[in-house]
Amino acid sequence: MGAPGVLAAIERLDPDVEYERISYLSTNFDFPWDVEQSLSLAFFKTYGIPTIGELLDRRASSGPGRRSATTTRSSFSPRSWITA
Repeated sequence: MGAPGVLAAIERLDPDVEYERISYLSTNFDFPWDVEQSLSLAFFKTYGIPTIGELLDRRASSGPGRRSATTTRSSFSPRSWITA
């Protein structure tokens, strides 16, 4: 069940124009746990697979305006989330 007033807010919106807002409200207030879990899985898949992580690490260390690989590894490490 969503937060009070969310359904009323959705009913006031025009679905032909404000479909993104309707989708946002419905998703985040009706299914917050599901959204959190799906984003966590997608995030883990993106950074937890070694080959993809290495590719992202190489891309982050090159090019203008990108952080160095050292900064990326020291400030963010998904492996630290996993406990043995």
